[in-house]
Amino acid sequence: MRRRFEFKYFLLTVLTLAWPLGLLAQERKVEVVTDTFRLPATFVAPSHSVQKVPCVVLIHGSGPNDRDETVGPNKLFRDLADSLAVRGIASLRYEKRTRLYGAASLPAGREMDYDVEVVEDALSALRLAAEQPEVDGERLFVVGHSLGAMLAPRIAERAPQVAGVVMLAAPARKLTDLLIGQSIFLRNLYEKMPGVPQTALQQLDELQEKARNAQRLGTAEYDEALGLPAGLTPSYLKMDQQYDPVKTAFALKQPLMLVQGERDYQVTMVDYALWCTGLMMRAGVAYCCYPKLNHLMREGEGPASPMEYATPKPLPQQLVTDLVRFIKP
Repeated sequence: MRRRFEFKYFLLTVLTLAWPLGLLAQERKVEVVTDTFRLPATFVAPSHSVQKVPCVVLIHGSGPNDRDETVGPNKLFRDLADSLAVRGIASLRYEKRTRLYGAASLPAGREMDYDVEVVEDALSALRLAAEQPEVDGERLFVVGHSLGAMLAPRIAERAPQVAGVVMLAAPARKLTDLLIGQSIFLRNLYEKMPGVPQTALQQLDELQEKARNAQRLGTAEYDEALGLPAGLTPSYLKMDQQYDPVKTAFALKQPLMLVQGERDYQVTMVDYALWCTGLMMRAGVAYCCYPKLNHLMREGEGPASPMEYATPKPLPQQLVTDLVRFIKP
């Protein structure tokens, strides 16, 4: 059985490389709507499928991402959508609200938090995906990356129709801990590189100082003049403190897939270890750790750095194969 299973995925890979994408997949423009917010989206489905197919909804990481989750020349969500479509899996991806609306992203009377930034639009996207005629509504999956991975359990908690949850580079620690770790890593990296201006190092020191100050928010030690890092607000940090992604994931009934790159300096193996420990007694978890992958799910050698994000890299076929196995066991 194992040999036959592996041959099936080998054959899929060969067909993917041999045939133009347009012959194997079709896409159309749709729109994710949450209240008055309208987000352009792309639905991709396998071509000529005679049966309804599973579908993934792709949930962005932090920042004002586009629907492809473009970082330099790399487009993680577009590549995932194309790779899954030729293997019989549909997908929906959409522009992030903060990219389109910026400061106008807040509904009246609300403060910025994870629900406003990510969760509510993801729930709207799930409803839209279920309405597509090609989609099997009982095989809807959430696939989140970075911040989207951390919030994927919260999304699934509020959408019981979700059949499974995939978390790519999911933080387990608090946001301030991540910011401090990233600033220390980058400072150590940059101070060894010739030509890096002193102002860049000073900015990293300031980021670390503000992140530590954010950890004191609500106490007498908080420095109001110093403020918070990266445009964060008290309401945003309050939800971050209250939300426990590992505990939320443990309580879900759906199967989970945890994906981690060992070269990721943004969400590190520390986070992966916390996930593994927290989910140790939970059944139905697929653990996938890849030695060469960075935060963008691209392969490389040696310590990762932001500079490698500027180099176009293909999506590793092993990652795609493992995703297909989880979604279509």
